[in-house]
Amino acid sequence: MVPTIYAGEDIKTALMETVLHDVPFPSHGFIYSPAPPENRVLSTIQLGASLNLADLTMIGLKRVGLLSSMVIDGDKATYPDTRKFAEAMRAARPDIAGVIWDSRQTKRKAIVLFGDRLGAVTIVQNPSSPSVSIDDDLVRDELTELLEQLGASSIL
Repeated sequence: MVPTIYAGEDIKTALMETVLHDVPFPSHGFIYSPAPPENRVLSTIQLGASLNLADLTMIGLKRVGLLSSMVIDGDKATYPDTRKFAEAMRAARPDIAGVIWDSRQTKRKAIVLFGDRLGAVTIVQNPSSPSVSIDDDLVRDELTELLEQLGASSIL
């Protein structure tokens, strides 16, 4: 298993691409039951260097003749195919440290970094924004707001 760090352009994207990734479509009436936090935290980070990322944004996909529906827009049933694609891409591209894409959830940028390919790159936590557990009140408020927007609820 490859160690990974998921990131989003904003907190909503980070949450939608992680803890709310499997919310069904349509989401109205869905009841979210959180998994144990498992030491997952929400952090604002900065990278100490530029990284080479595979570009799976709409423009990057168009460049190589792929559609978002072929790679990004799948649901839980298509995860095995998506995983195979990601594994093949990672094997074919030893020069990449991760992937950037347009989140199907929010249309903002999402990133996954491969922990074993970061080398000496430092990941610096923003000192004015300390890490918080995904069980923290701040995160819970964001989750609650997202669930309301989705027409879903939670057993939080």
